[in-house]
Amino acid sequence: MIENLFKELCECEQTEAPAPGGSRAGENFDENSDYDVYIYCTEPVPEDLRREILSRYCSVRR
Repeated sequence: MIENLFKELCECEQTEAPAPGGSRAGENFDENSDYDVYIYCTEPVPEDLRREILSRYCSVRR
């Protein structure tokens, strides 16, 4: 899943490189762990495009 997210983010013309972080990106994680996604850009990715991409991969558990 994270690979598909990064692929879509890389298709944005503003994106230089995505980078995973957070507890899920390491070796010691569990079912409650998540990813932190860092995106290095030449300029901000438009908010509507970010929301569209992220809606396919992200959820909020409460």
